[in-house]
Amino acid sequence: MTIGDMASSRRSYARNARQVARGEYINIAKHIAKIFCQYSVPITFTDDEANKLLHPHNHALVGQIKITDNIVRRVLIDNESSANILLMDAFTRLEIGGAVLTPIQNQLYGFVGEYVRATGLICLPITIDDGPEKATQMVEFLIADKPSVYNAILGRLTLNALKVVISTYHLAMKFPTTNEVGIFKGN
Repeated sequence: MTIGDMASSRRSYARNARQVARGEYINIAKHIAKIFCQYSVPITFTDDEANKLLHPHNHALVGQIKITDNIVRRVLIDNESSANILLMDAFTRLEIGGAVLTPIQNQLYGFVGEYVRATGLICLPITIDDGPEKATQMVEFLIADKPSVYNAILGRLTLNALKVVISTYHLAMKFPTTNEVGIFKGN
């Protein structure tokens, strides 16, 4: 299931676009440079990394992350989704004591043309650590009670917050850390 843009995301984007049109973000190039220059290690993908895969392939980028301190497998990295989704089955298996869902009335739009009502919203820490380097981020998940082959979907909001660079050809994403570049490999 891929999720389309939510109405609140579209409104926020339009609001920011109007601010840019009015000239409120004149120094946006300096701001962007400051964000990306805080990490001095370039992010690149090599042919050697691609040679470890059987090509051609059309696989989705799916792997595992830690949500709280639990390893969650079958997490879809979806840069077309505006939302982070945690499926109800995976949420209940996390066994988070005292976790309270914030009730919401949002609907998610899936790629098969159906709407799915979100059960609630919860903010949880995630860690991507497929190696010695790791990235941790607090993530707002919409909880969806719908059968899926995935346990969770990470969308653009989280991917941008972690400053990831995705290569579907390499079936991997890389992200800056304090001193190195971390890597998340699809499996």
